[in-house]
Amino acid sequence: MNEARIKYLLRQYCGNALSIEESEEFRVLLNLNDHKEVFEKVIEDQIAEQEPGQFFVEYDYGALLQKVTGIDKTGKKQPTIRSIRARTIWWSAAAILLIACGVYFYKESRPIPQETVTQTGKQDIKAPASNRATIALANGQKIFLDSLGNGIMKKQGSAELEKKGAGSIVYNDNGQPKETIYNTLTNPRGSRVVDITLADGTRIWLNAESSLTYPVAFAGKDREVSITGEGYFEVAKDPKRPFRVQVNKVEIEVLGTHFNISGYADENNIRTTLLEGSVRISSGDRHSAHMLKPGEQAIVDRTNGDAQIKTGIDLDEVMAWKNGSFEFNGTDLKTIMNELARWYDADIEYGSKIPTDRFFGIVSRSSNLSEVLKIMEGANVHFKIDGKKVIVMP
Repeated sequence: MNEARIKYLLRQYCGNALSIEESEEFRVLLNLNDHKEVFEKVIEDQIAEQEPGQFFVEYDYGALLQKVTGIDKTGKKQPTIRSIRARTIWWSAAAILLIACGVYFYKESRPIPQETVTQTGKQDIKAPASNRATIALANGQKIFLDSLGNGIMKKQGSAELEKKGAGSIVYNDNGQPKETIYNTLTNPRGSRVVDITLADGTRIWLNAESSLTYPVAFAGKDREVSITGEGYFEVAKDPKRPFRVQVNKVEIEVLGTHFNISGYADENNIRTTLLEGSVRISSGDRHSAHMLKPGEQAIVDRTNGDAQIKTGIDLDEVMAWKNGSFEFNGTDLKTIMNELARWYDADIEYGSKIPTDRFFGIVSRSSNLSEVLKIMEGANVHFKIDGKKVIVMP
């Protein structure tokens, strides 16, 4: 295997441009230790070509194998990935993957510079430790989930509302409902993810700053709910009763499938990502419906209803919030700060023009906010924490 071929495959992988045959070749090469030294030599030759101010993602060799091949040969937990600036931060000796418009391994041991996140009065913002979700009942009563023990909480019509554990609730339907009764589950900013199982067996996870309105039991031929914010759906199959999700003016129709919806009010687009099955996306009478296949994402402009379909979506990045991490894959700073604001219940203030840098990396959602911001330090962007406010500085 010559160096030119490995160099080509690495660049194609970073650009998400590998063909099916090249993807298999790349996977096989990574799974063979015989080529490890060639990989490292290619990277040592190319790292000098990088321009200052670019950002990278760091993996150890075992984590790269697990991401690309699905095989974990080390048996160790995947390490944290850090977003860094070229030529200013150096890594320890293991083979490392660096992604920034090119994929590289790099090995060298030099000290890491001191981080520069400023914490006024040693303040910090911790990750949510509990769930602060509430349920608004049909009669106007509000239930605070974290203040209740497990077990049956309320009976409404033919359904019973039961708390199964921290942040997990279930609706049990004990008979044919005579009327449609609606509840609204709200998960505020600064709250851990909550999940709900509806009366038909559909399970839904809600991210922070999200809400779901739904019937306590489904009557008639349709199953319909509405959502704001972000949620992940595992819809119970029922060919006789389609399941519909309303978000703004967008409707998602399914029979039984797994998909993610992100439709926060402060974002221009509503994104529906399909993991399994099929869904139909429609955005009003003026626009035709779109069918999604697994791995595709529909992006609907909330102002005019225009839709586009993207393929080859990084599902790990889409589902990171549900799986307990932040994952950035060329994400712009404002999008990242909006996500951090929801999770940590923080206010974001920009001291000057918003930097246009894009970030790569993975970090646990259990980290304090200052730890996440340290990962993003570099390329002339810095942060100051003052109480519940985060100031973005040049």
